[in-house]
Amino acid sequence: MEVLDYGILSLVPPVLAIALALILKNAVFALLAGSVAGFFIMSGFHPIATVTNTMTGVISSFAGRYAAIILMVMALSFGISELIEQSGGSNGFIEYITLKRQIVKSRKGSMFLTWVIGVILYMNCMMSIVLTTLTTRKLNDNFRVSRVKQAYIIRATASPVNGLIPIGQWGGVLLGLLAANGIADSNAMLFAVIPLNFYCIIAVVAILLMIAFDKDFFAMKKAELRAKETGLLHADGYQGEDEDLHVVARKAGASFVFVPTIALLALTFAYMAYSGGGNIIAGDALGGILFSTVVTSIITICMNVFSKNMTMDEAWKAFLKGMSSSMEIEIILVMAVTFGAVVQSIGTGLYLANTFASLITPAILPALVFLIGGIIGYATGTSLGTVSCMMPIAIPWALANGASMPLVIAAAWGAAFFGTQTSPISDETFVTSALVGVDMYQMNKTSLQYNLILFGAAFLLYAVFGFIM
Repeated sequence: MEVLDYGILSLVPPVLAIALALILKNAVFALLAGSVAGFFIMSGFHPIATVTNTMTGVISSFAGRYAAIILMVMALSFGISELIEQSGGSNGFIEYITLKRQIVKSRKGSMFLTWVIGVILYMNCMMSIVLTTLTTRKLNDNFRVSRVKQAYIIRATASPVNGLIPIGQWGGVLLGLLAANGIADSNAMLFAVIPLNFYCIIAVVAILLMIAFDKDFFAMKKAELRAKETGLLHADGYQGEDEDLHVVARKAGASFVFVPTIALLALTFAYMAYSGGGNIIAGDALGGILFSTVVTSIITICMNVFSKNMTMDEAWKAFLKGMSSSMEIEIILVMAVTFGAVVQSIGTGLYLANTFASLITPAILPALVFLIGGIIGYATGTSLGTVSCMMPIAIPWALANGASMPLVIAAAWGAAFFGTQTSPISDETFVTSALVGVDMYQMNKTSLQYNLILFGAAFLLYAVFGFIM
């Protein structure tokens, strides 16, 4: 889609979608309404053209490689998770890691393990979210870690860690954006930017400190106290079933978790190495997670059948049950991809950036870029869209005003990750809430309260460093 200038009207789709998501607590309706509003504006306010363009836009969401792979990965991941649960492998894994080996002995240990796994799997955000959740959810449940806390740890070690480690998916994105916007030595600039990415640094360190000192605040504190004292893992106000911890008659060994988990990791990285010609960094991470989930699905089914833990019919039905439970998140993701394309085409990010263009002095430019980028990221829910919009504006601003180039680029870079980690219409929001099994609006409420504080701290650092550098 071509990006056009619709002025203040470009704000209508994201404002409408966010408002409806928070008021009605219905992501599908909110995203659909925002998309229809965008198509209505871009269609020149013609109702028939709006309907046609909306249908075409939704259909085209399936055609894109990203959407198609994520939809398949989600379905397969739910299938694997259900199969592991019904096999009794989750209980066997918990018994092994807590009683037999005493690797994890407490809530802190369980949360720390989640943090470590999320950091290790930093190379792709979705891979980090999917694999960390599959590995640690049952363990965290066993130690009475609230679902909103689990979700927050998983999200804090997905996008923010990606923004700090240049070896991987996002390092390549930043190098490409720097080169495309006239930075001569993009490699040197990349390494100059990393230590100035204050938001991502604060986000990753803050959650580690909260785990270490077992401190929580606001709605998260209520959810954690409720989980510790009663064993109910969802925050107050959750409208669905409070637990999904059905009794499993089978009791498989820890290998029924270890083997699928190791297979997912090994096959993903093997595919990345293969597709990158021996170079994992240059490999196809998204293709890798699809390949690994397909093969791991087969491995998990075969393990249960060959061990006589399940019949072929039982294993297949369990797998299909898990896949079918992913239907809601599949629909939401289609709507999210459609909405993202609409927001990009209608020029929301460009309009917001240009609106603030006159508020420029060298000292305040880094903080201003960070604020604008945060607003765009929250409104659009896409880190790639945010940073792609901000870099062509932020770099010339820095050059024209004599501001610190690494600091300005770092501000735009970090703000993009704040958006995708916090926005209620981010694809990461939908995927995390579905996989962790947490109410999306409770998750957003607790994470927003924390992330706004972290955002404020990073904003102050950019304001201070703007005068120093």
